[in-house]
Amino acid sequence: MAIIKCPECGHTVSDNAQFCPGCGIKIANNIKRCPECGCVSLASAESCPECGHSYADHTEMPTAETPEPTKASTETEETLAFTQPQSNPPQKKSHTALIVTLVVVLLLAAGAGTFFYFLQSQKQANEEMEAAYAALQQNSEPGDYEAFATQYPKSPYLQDVKRRLARLTAEKDAWVTISLSSSKNDFIQFMNRFPGSKYEQGCLDKIDSLDWVDAQNVATPDAIQRYLLEHPEGRYVAEAKILADNIETLAVQPEERTLIASICSTFFTALAHNDQGGVCSVITPEMTTFLTKPNATKADVIATMEAMHPATITSMSFTVNDDYVITKKIVGEGQIGYNVNYSVDQHIERTDEGKTFASYKVNMEVNPQFKISTIQISEVSSY
Repeated sequence: MAIIKCPECGHTVSDNAQFCPGCGIKIANNIKRCPECGCVSLASAESCPECGHSYADHTEMPTAETPEPTKASTETEETLAFTQPQSNPPQKKSHTALIVTLVVVLLLAAGAGTFFYFLQSQKQANEEMEAAYAALQQNSEPGDYEAFATQYPKSPYLQDVKRRLARLTAEKDAWVTISLSSSKNDFIQFMNRFPGSKYEQGCLDKIDSLDWVDAQNVATPDAIQRYLLEHPEGRYVAEAKILADNIETLAVQPEERTLIASICSTFFTALAHNDQGGVCSVITPEMTTFLTKPNATKADVIATMEAMHPATITSMSFTVNDDYVITKKIVGEGQIGYNVNYSVDQHIERTDEGKTFASYKVNMEVNPQFKISTIQISEVSSY
């Protein structure tokens, strides 16, 4: 029995030990000594690891036994044998620890890589979100706000985006509601409700158009001048200035007033006397409106007049008051028409019970040939 170095790991061990305490390899009956240099190697070795001597030339190899051990070596061997477990060979702790260490290192490296990738991805996602939010600052399309809310549901800007989306949606709905309106006030209220709206210019354009239509319908110097004052940069300024240049033309001259007053007097005098010729002499062949009837013919006017003279009425007269409000307007290329408002009092003598006096408001339109084209009469009072 001798103390040798384990041919596998170099650990000091008895040549009678069952296993090496260092690496766990079998020792007893599993070693041999080189006949050339005395180096101990495993029984399965084909040559000496120290001098390279080939064991193939020897059928029997000397064992690793040494001369009779000394007392000291015997005590050491016995101590080693006593402390060495005989039934359960030790595990390859160093190899296992190395493997565990490598696994841990790989796992840590993979974790660090994953964490770094996560941080980079998160950073990129945040940058994209910031860019998308910045782009919304100059955007007024509800669809883009909806897309942002869907793509970034955890964004710190989500509440602000939803609030602005609600405003834009309400703004769009309100615009759709009034876009075809003919009321100037609708567009004014919209701009008050949504200051700075992308539809603001649309509102201004609609107001410009409506004011111009009103100015044309009235077709008076005051109406045209009012349009120019309210819309100095309006789309119809050039046309309005042309009309403004003709402002003298639209001023009612004294002779025009006298002629119109004569037409009004002729109409009501003929109406009071059931004078068909007199009435027809001052009206157009087809009137745009007569009382409540549109497109009334002379026959319609005569029929109405005759109905005003039943047998029970013995006398009728009209007093045309000199309270004319006459305005001129352009009704065609270079042609002038007139709008006339005034009042009339009616006196009736009759043989039956009924109205004997009435006061009326009259609105008439007179064409360029000084014929009445429209007449509407509304009763103010009677008894």
